[in-house]
Amino acid sequence: MTVKTPETPWIAYHYNACGFRSTEGCGPKPAGTRRVALLGTSFAEGTSLPYDQSFAALAEQDLSRMCGAPVEVQNLGVYELPFRKVLNRIGPALALQPDAAVLTVAPFDLEKINLPDVADAPAATAAPEPRSDLMARAKGWLSGSRAIAVAQHYMFENPDIQVPMYLKYGDKADFLRPPFSTAWRERLETFDKVAATVADRFRATGVPVALMLIPQRTQAGLLAAKSLPSGIDPWALDRAMAEIAAKHGMRYIDLASSLKQSANPADYYYPVDNHLNAAGARVVAQSMVTALTAGGSPALSACGSH
Repeated sequence: MTVKTPETPWIAYHYNACGFRSTEGCGPKPAGTRRVALLGTSFAEGTSLPYDQSFAALAEQDLSRMCGAPVEVQNLGVYELPFRKVLNRIGPALALQPDAAVLTVAPFDLEKINLPDVADAPAATAAPEPRSDLMARAKGWLSGSRAIAVAQHYMFENPDIQVPMYLKYGDKADFLRPPFSTAWRERLETFDKVAATVADRFRATGVPVALMLIPQRTQAGLLAAKSLPSGIDPWALDRAMAEIAAKHGMRYIDLASSLKQSANPADYYYPVDNHLNAAGARVVAQSMVTALTAGGSPALSACGSH
């Protein structure tokens, strides 16, 4: 399937025999190859990017170069997967015999984590059906006024307009307002249980797990803000995720600190689509590679010295 929106290039979505958006096959691990299992939803999958520009593919390239041997990042991310169903991807991930696993989460995953699932069937491990949901979204963009789409893009590029608009969302943006509301505390409690299961299942087979929060675009932009709106703390959710990671023996990938190095981290995202663009994917890949080669995985730690 090939898709384009006004903000993105033409993107072909291809999947291996297991239904993973990965560069390599998912059969028995070849001798001398290391594997990283990547879990999550649309950010993990690389939605809105050609796969070779996704952070999974970039990390795979960097790790292979640093290790002097093949490293596969097997991408089990699924677009719009209800986050609790990440648990259904653990079995397929373990079947890959990974040397490390990375669990990614974003604020929009947490926002919906306690909602009833539309379908109770577990996430498929066979090749997925054509993604009518994504195609419908693209068609909606293209069938609407292109002038409106362009206007939205440039309007949302301006933080003086976009940030106040986002903060008016209320509950949706309340992860930026500590202390967390009851609804957000309940979401974090559910995520804590998911993270515990992920950590326990992988630990039982000797596979280390890292946790990475990928900030929402407005949150990312506020990380580098010289002044913040009253009551707003873009680091609050990051601290909560780091605490959950430590609680369950997971390495925490400090992506927020890497994003903060930019004058405007919001530029790493598509303004309307809100997924990572190519520059943003590069920053995420660098953070992931640094964590995995700096003690995040015994099988990859030696690669950091090359």
